[in-house]
Amino acid sequence: MFCRNCGKQHDDGAGFCDGCGTPLKPVVEAPVGTPATPKSSKRGLFIALAVGIVVLVGVLVAVFVLFPRPMDDAKYEAQVSDSLADVMDIPEDIYTVMDDAGNTYGDQGIGSENIAAFQDTLARSSSAIESAKADLDGLVPPKDYEKQHEDLLASLDQLLEVTGSLSEMVSRIKPEDTAGEISSEYEERFFGDVRDGVRAYADMGSALGDLGLGDLLPAILDELGNPEDF
Repeated sequence: MFCRNCGKQHDDGAGFCDGCGTPLKPVVEAPVGTPATPKSSKRGLFIALAVGIVVLVGVLVAVFVLFPRPMDDAKYEAQVSDSLADVMDIPEDIYTVMDDAGNTYGDQGIGSENIAAFQDTLARSSSAIESAKADLDGLVPPKDYEKQHEDLLASLDQLLEVTGSLSEMVSRIKPEDTAGEISSEYEERFFGDVRDGVRAYADMGSALGDLGLGDLLPAILDELGNPEDF
């Protein structure tokens, strides 16, 4: 290696010319300013940010779905009223079909039409109860109404048991059976089911009264009186 100033030859490892003192290797200066961020690094940051936003949105949606907020009082009361509308027709419907079936005398059989009407009424009643229960199950009641909400669901379960028991009983009745024979065979069971049904409506009425919806109960329940009298 030769000195670029005086031309003196030096070993390759020498740093300065021992003749004139000139540096034998160029001095590398540090770059001025902050080095630019590579494009690949910027892209990685954007991807990480986008993934973080997606995850955050997913968490918020999950929280909303898993922990929905309770309804306000007025909205809950309106939904309960709508959901139970058809259930309130059941006592009158069953009383009517029962009365029609009972209007047979002596050796006259109850007839297939009366049996079919009873079965149809009970099937529609069960469907109305199940629909109401599904509606209420999907609600998140206000904090102050949680007990009443559970009481309403429990009373609907009781009514389902009653309509199921009555349906099973009617399936055993034959068109040629007389009112007297049916009464002798099923009177105790029938009135036991009616008692349980009236009791279920009484429980429902207590919960509805707390919600300010006591007027929903059908008037025929007043005529039936105390369930313990059956």
